[in-house]
Amino acid sequence: MIFAALFFCLGFSACKTTQGAYPDPAVREDGPGTQDYRIRPLDTLRFEMYAEPDNRGEYRVSKEGNITLNFIGQISVDGKTLAELKEYIEKRYRDDGFYTNPQVTLTVIAYAERRIYVSGFVASPGPVLIPIEEELTLGKAIDAARGVLPRGSRTGVKVTRTKDGVIRTWEVDLKAIQEGYEPDFPLEEGDRVYVPDSAI
Repeated sequence: MIFAALFFCLGFSACKTTQGAYPDPAVREDGPGTQDYRIRPLDTLRFEMYAEPDNRGEYRVSKEGNITLNFIGQISVDGKTLAELKEYIEKRYRDDGFYTNPQVTLTVIAYAERRIYVSGFVASPGPVLIPIEEELTLGKAIDAARGVLPRGSRTGVKVTRTKDGVIRTWEVDLKAIQEGYEPDFPLEEGDRVYVPDSAI
C-alpha cells in the first residue's frame, strides 16, 4: 500500500509522500464549454438545420445516452464531441436520402450536474456540485462542506478517484493548502474526499 501511495501521489506536491510538478486545475481540454467537451447523459442539446425551420428542437440526452431526431430516429450521443456528432448526423441524413446537403448546428444549452462527495469529519458531509464551466478544488469542496470539524485531520485528507477502472488515492495536506504553502488540489467529477479523525 505504501508503494501504491507513492506511485499515485507522484506529481502532486500537496501529497504527503512525495514532491513533484503540480497540475494546473484550470487546464481542462474536455470540460463543459470547451471545444472537446464530450456529451453525457442528461445534457440538453439544441439542434438546428440550415433552411429547415421544421427540423429543429431541444433534446435532453437520456440516461442511456440517446436522443431521437426527426426521420433518423434514436441515435447514441454519449461520449461524442459536438463536432463528431454534427458529422455523424449530417452523414445519416445524407446517406439515408433525407437531405442532399444537410448543414447542422449543435449547441449544449444545459449541462448535466457534476459532483464530488465529501465525508468524514466535516460540518456538512454529502455531495458538492462542480460549478458549470469551472473547476472544483479540494479547498473549495471543504468550504462547501462548511469546513473541517475540530476533531478532523487537515493534514491527512484522502482523495479517492476511480478512472478507467483504476482506483487511485492521494493523501493531501489540506492545512498546507489553506495556509498558502501548497497549491490547491484539483478535483474531478466522482472524486470522494474523506476527512479522517485526527486522533487516529
